[in-house]
Amino acid sequence: DIVAKVAKVALAYGGKTEAVAAAPYPGSDKSVADTIKDAVGTIGENLGFRRSAKLTVEHGAVATYVHNAVADGLGKLGVLVAIETTGNAQAANAFARQVAMHVAATNPMALTTEQLD
Repeated sequence: DIVAKVAKVALAYGGKTEAVAAAPYPGSDKSVADTIKDAVGTIGENLGFRRSAKLTVEHGAVATYVHNAVADGLGKLGVLVAIETTGNAQAANAFARQVAMHVAATNPMALTTEQLD
């Protein structure tokens, strides 16, 4: 439940990490960050909110892949891939999902060679 609510807050705040962490948690007077800290003490699991982003394209598709999914959109690793195209959106989505699966499997260190040490 906490993950789904934080995800909704992240969408509402445009994926900006600092804004999401400081935003009010739904149904509470506490921030998202404070609610997560409280949940760690309550459930005894290490939870954290490290980063958030919003990915959009004007024409094309944004596809998702969640590895080891335990529920819809919830798993050990999630990948988003954006494909910009004016072509067939359904084909673009299928291709982007395949790319996302490969990204999850290979665990790349960077998007470009310039980003490597």
